[in-house]
Amino acid sequence: MAIHKAGLFSGIVGGLLSGAATFGIMNYFCTVVTRPSLSDAVSIANTYIVFTTIIFVAITLFLTVAGLWFTQQFAASKELQIKHLISEIEQKLADNDDEVGVKLVDKAFSNQDVSRHVQEILESKLQQLINSLRESAKNDHAAADELSKKLKSGA
Repeated sequence: MAIHKAGLFSGIVGGLLSGAATFGIMNYFCTVVTRPSLSDAVSIANTYIVFTTIIFVAITLFLTVAGLWFTQQFAASKELQIKHLISEIEQKLADNDDEVGVKLVDKAFSNQDVSRHVQEILESKLQQLINSLRESAKNDHAAADELSKKLKSGA
């Protein structure tokens, strides 16, 4: 293990020294022909600012599109999961495995809003049936009275 660390250290030191030596040699033998002016520095800075802005905009657009795509995929996945779970519940209700229907209704009635809503629906339906039976009884009574009158007048 010590040999590998020494090799790594010597590789790093050699790389740094060779870079420094190359820079020193090139600086000694190659002279700069033109001296940059202040306007060149400003134009370089402006170019840098423009390019970094373009890069940031591209990254932002990429992240926005990726976020929209992930949102769409998660929404589609959620819809599929909900459909699958509902169909599974329907299948269990049809098969009556472990009295799933009774457990489902018991759990639903533990919610006060559901209990109140079902009670209102049942009361409304019961009132409709009572009214229907009253109308039927009235019609039967009227028909019986009419038949009785016919029989009395015919006798």
